[in-house]
Amino acid sequence: HPIESVEPGAVSIPYGRPMVNQAFHVLNQRLEDCPDWVTGELFIEGIGVAKGYWRDEEKSRASFFEHPRTGRRIYRTGDLGRYLSDGTIEILGRDDLQVKIQGYRIELPEIEAALDLHPDVRTSAVVAVGELRGNKRLVGWVVSEREDAGLLTELHDFLGSKVPDYMVPASLLRIVELPLNANGKVDRGVLATSGTAAKDDAPTFVAPRDELELSLAELWQDLLEQPSIGVQDNFFDRGGHSLLAVRLMTQIRQRFGRDLPLATLFDASTIESLAQLLRREGALPPRSPLVGIQPMGEPAMSPFFCVHPVGGSVLCYVDLARHLGIERPFLGLQVPDPEAAGGDGASIEEMAAEYLSAVRERQPSGPYHLGGWSMGGVIAYEMAHQLTGQGEAIATLILLDAARQHGDPEQVDDALLASWFVRDLGGLSGRDLDLPPDRLRPLSAEQQLAAVLERARSIEALHDVAEEQIAQLLAVFRRNFRALLRYRAPVYAGSLTILKAAANDNAETLGWSDVTRDIETQEVPGNHYTMMQSPHVEVLAGCLRNALGGRADCQRTS
Repeated sequence: HPIESVEPGAVSIPYGRPMVNQAFHVLNQRLEDCPDWVTGELFIEGIGVAKGYWRDEEKSRASFFEHPRTGRRIYRTGDLGRYLSDGTIEILGRDDLQVKIQGYRIELPEIEAALDLHPDVRTSAVVAVGELRGNKRLVGWVVSEREDAGLLTELHDFLGSKVPDYMVPASLLRIVELPLNANGKVDRGVLATSGTAAKDDAPTFVAPRDELELSLAELWQDLLEQPSIGVQDNFFDRGGHSLLAVRLMTQIRQRFGRDLPLATLFDASTIESLAQLLRREGALPPRSPLVGIQPMGEPAMSPFFCVHPVGGSVLCYVDLARHLGIERPFLGLQVPDPEAAGGDGASIEEMAAEYLSAVRERQPSGPYHLGGWSMGGVIAYEMAHQLTGQGEAIATLILLDAARQHGDPEQVDDALLASWFVRDLGGLSGRDLDLPPDRLRPLSAEQQLAAVLERARSIEALHDVAEEQIAQLLAVFRRNFRALLRYRAPVYAGSLTILKAAANDNAETLGWSDVTRDIETQEVPGNHYTMMQSPHVEVLAGCLRNALGGRADCQRTS
């Protein structure tokens, strides 16, 4: 293989004429020439091409073809390349070492090179796992003499300082030696299929110890599409997110007959702690609106209280809290009793008063740091208004793409709210979902729910979600949105920071300039949903840190 050891981008190969009686082609999956600058697979044609692999017909059939245009024999190199406009081919690396995660093309050797820079790492390997339903995640293995439990956390932070967030593996594992194939190269296939089975008995992995933990581990392995998960592994560290949490709670209800709130995963984010919770007899204690997403921090740092969006859950803030840093406590405010969602529900003013009671139990006096995404920003605004009326100081009030709503709630029926709910689910999952309200209006309530459930299950992360779960989420959404439409924001004399999605075409101040004057607006990349997701959430966290009193680079627009 004449270019097997060439580094990506290190050489450009002439094409369009024989090179030592050989020609090089960049072809797509249909074996057609790729246009200039379009990545394809590199093939070799000419008299130097071998007849095949020695005594390996299957491998020969996979790598040697007849060129459909020239009729000559060509060899699949396994390298990626692209034609340049000056008549050369640029090598982009191995096909099996480039993966696509969350829409980003990632070179695995680039992550490994960053890991290898750490003084305690002898060598490393990174693979993509979980391809069954498009839910790929990066997993990294490191060979190190260090055996302390803090190594992997240290490596995670170290890697985060070297590469973009979307290139940081969801899991890092320690291994005694990397498995090698017959050619002496790392056998990534073994790593991808064995999960943590190949690693040593380092304290980072604890196997299930009874039937309950084993049953939960099987649930997690199916949801997270990872072949082996320890009982002390964190749900969010292993790639869990808000939609997968909905499915997890559905399956726990079906398998164990226990109805657990989504926020349980903040206090019981491991199989071990979740099993302990399920072993408890009787009803769970009353739920507080206050949730410790990141409850610890520096003693001198006042907590940031972040209110839920219209869906009522604060699971959407997990990534934001992590990127914000460990110095400042990050506490969420959620709907405390989603099962009771029905009718008109509480007003924004009543919700703000209830949440303030929980806030003041944690922090009796100001100054307070308040904020929220979408509807959460509106509730935070009302909380700030009520606190200033009580003589308390507001240090920061931060609205994350939260617009001041206008509209007549009498003109918004259940069908329209169900349509908006489906659109919201699509945004959270990175998809454009549509369910026109005109299709829903002729239907009964049960038929509307069935239509919503069908659309929800079209999302891979929710393909087996229970009807009861979707019904509850829809009820909370409808109740909260009606409260939002009824709210008339009072005049607020304090300052306000708006972190606005760059793709949001609404007015710069999102309607808040009518009720307050001291407004600073900063743009963050993405749209209303993707600003909360990788990789944009990293920028958002930097802007939030800056607004709370740290340092970050944000684009100020007013």
